[in-house]
Amino acid sequence: MDRLRGYEGMLARLYFAGFRNQLADTPFRFESRQRRPPRDPVNALLSLGYTLLLGEAVVAVQGVGLDRFAGTLHVADGSQPSFALDMMEPFRVIVDRMVIQLARHTYTPEDFEMTDEGCRCRDGRRGAFYKAYTELMNRTVQWRGESSSYRRLIQRQAGRWAAWYDAPANTEPELWSLA
Repeated sequence: MDRLRGYEGMLARLYFAGFRNQLADTPFRFESRQRRPPRDPVNALLSLGYTLLLGEAVVAVQGVGLDRFAGTLHVADGSQPSFALDMMEPFRVIVDRMVIQLARHTYTPEDFEMTDEGCRCRDGRRGAFYKAYTELMNRTVQWRGESSSYRRLIQRQAGRWAAWYDAPANTEPELWSLA
């Protein structure tokens, strides 16, 4: 697991280097992913988006009766909802795309402030993020010949995992990449 986590960390650094390039024509500077605390507007938006996405994953996991703390890739030590974190990984990219769009078309650096807790969106400007996130989660996409919202795809993934845990020989977890 340590080797796998090492590869994941290396790939994350490469991914966010490419992510930085997507922001090159915006007024925002993004050097690397910094989460606790976020030190710049882009990291603040990513953290907010990932927090909301984690909430979706927790609700989906608990909705099918799975233990949100029993993860694999994320350390399952009871301090974090490891399984929900594992399950949300393939969906992070949709939040990333949304953040890039918001940085290009909605926000300016003046919409953010530094506090003792790090960078955050100013009061009165978070609504644009919540609206974009809600639209994203409710957006209809095609997956395996069916129309579904991203929120429903997260729920379906949790359901497939639950079915696999109940009868592993008869079911494969529905894992996918949304990239």
